[in-house]
Amino acid sequence: MRKLSHVQCADVGETVTIPSWKRISRDYAPVLRGTNIEKLPTLLLPIFEFSKKRPDPAGTLPSAEQRMGNARDVKGIALGVTLVEHGWTLKHSPGTFRLERGADRLNPLEMAHKLGKQDMTQEIWQTRCEEIGIASLEVWVQNEEEAHTA
Repeated sequence: MRKLSHVQCADVGETVTIPSWKRISRDYAPVLRGTNIEKLPTLLLPIFEFSKKRPDPAGTLPSAEQRMGNARDVKGIALGVTLVEHGWTLKHSPGTFRLERGADRLNPLEMAHKLGKQDMTQEIWQTRCEEIGIASLEVWVQNEEEAHTA
């Protein structure tokens, strides 16, 4: 059995959240690779379909609604890890969860659940991405060399 280690609240983002996001992004690399941030809304159904091919968590059989929620989470994780890899900082403490770069702030998981809905259409998302300078960023996917050293 692995011994749990103590992590300060201020360190949770760097030591727990970001490594977890990177593992999930690596797991979904076949769907995420080659896409830019601006196109994230178009990945919902491909991620959903890909998730059906992945092993279900032990003792569960996710419903279609749960798989769709997971697909939205994967989009948020892809957004989050990409922004972190491009200099954004994760602020993760009790009551706070967001990415920051200068005056720009966003919660990638919250944003992912809004994508494709009336208040965050593809057009609104594209405009927002252009405003904060992330539209052309390619979604971060760990390359083979990084995967072997992780």
